[in-house]
Amino acid sequence: MANITLVDSLLSIVSFSTRVKTQAYRTQSASLINLSTTNGASRLQIKMTLAALNKYQKDYLEGTILAAAYNFDTITFSLPQEHYYYFGPATTIPEVRTGPLVAGSNNVNLVMGGLSSYPTADDVRTGMMFNVGNDTTLYRVNAYNETTGNVVFFPALRNSVTVGDVMDLRTPKLTAHIIKDPQSTYVQSNYSYVSYKFDLEEAL
Repeated sequence: MANITLVDSLLSIVSFSTRVKTQAYRTQSASLINLSTTNGASRLQIKMTLAALNKYQKDYLEGTILAAAYNFDTITFSLPQEHYYYFGPATTIPEVRTGPLVAGSNNVNLVMGGLSSYPTADDVRTGMMFNVGNDTTLYRVNAYNETTGNVVFFPALRNSVTVGDVMDLRTPKLTAHIIKDPQSTYVQSNYSYVSYKFDLEEAL
């Protein structure tokens, strides 16, 4: 397996819907069966339709999407802005201030990129999605304190982060597996158009 980073400019997203899947575990004792969940296993599941508006896009989609599905590769692409739209300043680049933080942590202290000040409440808002460092997981801000620079998020860190790692709020990316065979739709006599409908699940 490998990871394919998609060229965002060649993706025309027609529809995009998500749900958060929380993994359930069953534990059985002599008298009962307990059902429990863990946020460490929660992940996004996505239904998405991509369309090719020209022959170049069509060739690209058929060469990459089908290959990823066939090989069970992961694909990485920027989330559509309708899903995450960033309302903060364009210059904001928060960095991790204290660390390293091990997997399992659910809060981190931030500082502005290269500066000693903290991001403002407009820079980091509740509900924002982000990646941090080299971790491909999508995290969501649960709460932020602009006087201390501390952000609480979920799910818990799946990988460790260290001082200076960048928190990407502006262009968060999703890394996922295609879990349902892509379904293609063509239009008669239009040789440049195809749409692909498929299901994805965030890679852990």
